[in-house]
Amino acid sequence: MTVAHPVSPHSVISTELVIRDTGEVVDWQDVNSLARALDWLREAEQEFRSAKASVQRSIAYLAEQRGTKTLLLDDGRKASVSGGTKTVWDAQALDIGLRALGMAEDRIREIVQVELKVKAIEAERAAKASPDRYGILIDACKTDEPSSITVSLRK
Repeated sequence: MTVAHPVSPHSVISTELVIRDTGEVVDWQDVNSLARALDWLREAEQEFRSAKASVQRSIAYLAEQRGTKTLLLDDGRKASVSGGTKTVWDAQALDIGLRALGMAEDRIREIVQVELKVKAIEAERAAKASPDRYGILIDACKTDEPSSITVSLRK
């Protein structure tokens, strides 16, 4: 499988992409062909992720059976197992509890971080309510950054 790389919205450098299940050669100028390719790629991606997870669980099981987290492979590489559990904190309960037990506020803030997050809808409302005051500041405090493109296919 080879892939295409868009150069601009109007030009595409492409090589052949064939949908494995049907043998269809993807037509880079036909949205229906591209949508079928996207469906197939998403399904293949899910199959790969599932297979990868199964292989990782099997390696972790073998490592556990041997009482180690690192297995030496025939080719000299090592398979190291990590993870398996993830600690999830109830930050609010910890914050309240530490304060109730009398811990100093500066120490609590070292332990429990307060995350600032902007509610875009409310910021836009404030900007519209007072464009000369809040609007200027709000506009100065936001930027648009590139992000990955996602295509949703629905019926």
